[in-house]
Amino acid sequence: MFLRKNAKLNRPPDYIIVEGPLAGGHLGFAWTGRQYDLRTIVAEVQQYLKTAELDIPVVPAGGIFTGSDATWFLERGAAAVQVATRFTVARECGLAGQGKAGYFKAS
Repeated sequence: MFLRKNAKLNRPPDYIIVEGPLAGGHLGFAWTGRQYDLRTIVAEVQQYLKTAELDIPVVPAGGIFTGSDATWFLERGAAAVQVATRFTVARECGLAGQGKAGYFKAS
């Protein structure tokens, strides 16, 4: 739907961020959405773009926890990866102190 709308404008997106069910809670996935795997979703998007002959960079996000996770996607054609949750407790993050403390208390 997104790509069809942009095609009408004759302006493809600069990139597409593909988020899975482990992305920071701002998605349409319900808790039961954990059955969907980011690797599978990204592969499906990449295949669609290839079939449609669209050269749009793909950026996976949500559930990338380690350097090995990032490398896996990059080796399979991702232009970059988006990592956020791991950095929410960093000094540079704008999250309030109480919010950051909650991350340290969480199990």
